[in-house]
Amino acid sequence: MGPERTPGRAIRVQIPAIEARAIRPGLERARRPGGWQRGCPLQWAAVVAYDGPELERWRGHARAAADLAAVAAAASPSWSCFLSEQAAQLALKGLLHAVGEQAAAWGDDLGPIERRTAAVFGADWPPELAEVALRLGRHYQPARYPDAHPGGGPDEHYSAGDARQAAADTAAMLAAVDAVTAALRAAEAGDGAGDGAGG
Repeated sequence: MGPERTPGRAIRVQIPAIEARAIRPGLERARRPGGWQRGCPLQWAAVVAYDGPELERWRGHARAAADLAAVAAAASPSWSCFLSEQAAQLALKGLLHAVGEQAAAWGDDLGPIERRTAAVFGADWPPELAEVALRLGRHYQPARYPDAHPGGGPDEHYSAGDARQAAADTAAMLAAVDAVTAALRAAEAGDGAGDGAGG
């Protein structure tokens, strides 16, 4: 058996006229009259399990990767692009881990990880990040491996403009993670106020 982890607090959000059904301990999804809502947004979620320290553990590594990408941009645009991709991947995985969605965080392909993040957070997740994730995900292997190209090394196939675009894409991804994190914290802060309310 592995070491015990302290679970995050359950955050209650009041939902008028919407039923909720538990799909696993600590996480519920909302049901509308038309059927079960896949990846309901935070404002519909009855209970969201939120582990702040776990989120910050991952987010700190994402921040470090983004900072290192900025430093590497002048010397090696390819490595800068790879580090930008890693920063986005770490941030998304941390957010998923923090709400108990470890299975959704599996893998190294940023596109599917972003799609699973969008499914978990629904309307609270910006739809334009799907394309951002696809752009960043292209840097996972070609930015590092010479044999990913027909000739030359990765830096011969990457430019300063690529590094700038990757940095901008990563900043958009991290901003979305931070916005969802702020919503989770706000819901946690308001948790005590609704404890006495029924239903």
